[in-house]
Amino acid sequence: MEPAIHVQLMQWESMRSYSVSFIKELSDADLDQTLPRKGLNTLRNHFEEMVEVQKDFVDAISSSEIN
Repeated sequence: MEPAIHVQLMQWESMRSYSVSFIKELSDADLDQTLPRKGLNTLRNHFEEMVEVQKDFVDAISSSEIN
């Protein structure tokens, strides 16, 4: 693996672990508390969107195509 890509992967893994740790600290009520944001109006919705975006990036990297 190229050094620059390795650094990017390490940074992503670090940020991902922070997100997972944060989510584990929250109750279902915390995750579903309404926020003043249209569309992504709960933390649960926000984190679900993050997962979907990550899947899209994996698909794009794997296929070399962006949809």
